[in-house]
Amino acid sequence: MFQLTLALLAAAPTAPLVLPRPEEPTRTEYFVLEERRSEGNDPVAVLALRRVPLEDGVLLEQEIFFRAAGLRVLTDETHRGDEVRLVWRELRSSPETGRTWMVEWDGAAHSLTTASHGTRSKVHGSLAGPCPEFPLALIESLRTQDRSGTISTLDPLARGLETLEVRTDVEGETRVVSLTREDGSFAGRYRFEGTSLVELQLQGGARVARPCTRAEYQRLSAHWRVSYDPLRDLRAWSRRPKVRAR
Repeated sequence: MFQLTLALLAAAPTAPLVLPRPEEPTRTEYFVLEERRSEGNDPVAVLALRRVPLEDGVLLEQEIFFRAAGLRVLTDETHRGDEVRLVWRELRSSPETGRTWMVEWDGAAHSLTTASHGTRSKVHGSLAGPCPEFPLALIESLRTQDRSGTISTLDPLARGLETLEVRTDVEGETRVVSLTREDGSFAGRYRFEGTSLVELQLQGGARVARPCTRAEYQRLSAHWRVSYDPLRDLRAWSRRPKVRAR
């Protein structure tokens, strides 16, 4: 996987990072991710997107809290001039699970470094080459640009690169941006009213995120934190049978 990542990066086009100016105000958007069914919509996660201006750049954040299994997925992107740092973290309750993937782009050196951390492994790598799209910066660029064509973007789930086809459909103030993989499968869809994100679909497409208030976001995430017992998995893990070395 790691060697494949380097090979893909070598062929990736240079991607312009279109970001808001640091002096623009902080923005936070809240969403409820729902499984849409004929009998009604079932909330499965809450999602927050944040843009925080820094003195010398911009911080972009995404937080997803899933109802099941106490899973949280956090993505941070720090953009300072021609330097970008991505930290993707998958946090679970079980002590034997969880992943972290870090990517740093140094524009001056024209190099990209990666570090992948698991519970029992750590892999480092580096590459001199063009810069791929960073996932949260991509969303920011879609707010103001009618993009189309093929792009290469970082995929934290695969800890590598993914080639996507971008298509933008415009009707008045409404813009729908669709992302499709090379094999034709669905990778995501974003609907904007002006520059406001009003609906998004993540990988798979069966789950749709609608905007919600901060109060609803906090209520659902707090309820799921209380209703899920993280110590249950810890107790089960501590009672697991011990395997003696031979």
